[in-house]
Amino acid sequence: LDIDTTDGARVRATLFLPTVPLGPVTVLASAVAVPQRYYRAFAIGLARSGRPTMTFDWRGMGESLQGSPATFVGRLRDWGQRDAPAVIDFAARRFPDRPLDWIGHSFGAGFALALAPNGERIHRHLGIATPHAYWRDMAGLERYRIAALMRVFLPLTVKALGYVPARLSGFGEDLPGGIADRKSTR
Repeated sequence: LDIDTTDGARVRATLFLPTVPLGPVTVLASAVAVPQRYYRAFAIGLARSGRPTMTFDWRGMGESLQGSPATFVGRLRDWGQRDAPAVIDFAARRFPDRPLDWIGHSFGAGFALALAPNGERIHRHLGIATPHAYWRDMAGLERYRIAALMRVFLPLTVKALGYVPARLSGFGEDLPGGIADRKSTR
């Protein structure tokens, strides 16, 4: 499915329909750099249990990327303020008589839904591995690894290439520069 956002971007989604719909609609919102295909088996399991389930790729990522990650124009904030609301509205229109549940992973768990102006439409919310992403609050050496990643590696890689290649970052998908830039949430 292609879902249009209010600013004209396109979000690519996949809908998993149960044979007999019994439960609420479930949206699975992914972590940064994690494509919707990662959640496929989980979505199939939810659909088999009677829940219409939807996965999607944030703009600039996975199947929603149009063009190159080096030329992508957008911010991480757009995912929460534009993509999440479009997905919520689509699910609510497609299944008007069913409650809407949101299962989010990392960014998709906390930040995205908190930024969505229509987040009140969500009946139940489950956040998995919801970070607050402030490196000083992290334990041990992880604190310094994340600080180096966010303050040195990502900015230098974006400056040099315009994006962060997945093979260098250890993430699942290439990160467009506007998403990888820590200032993109402002």
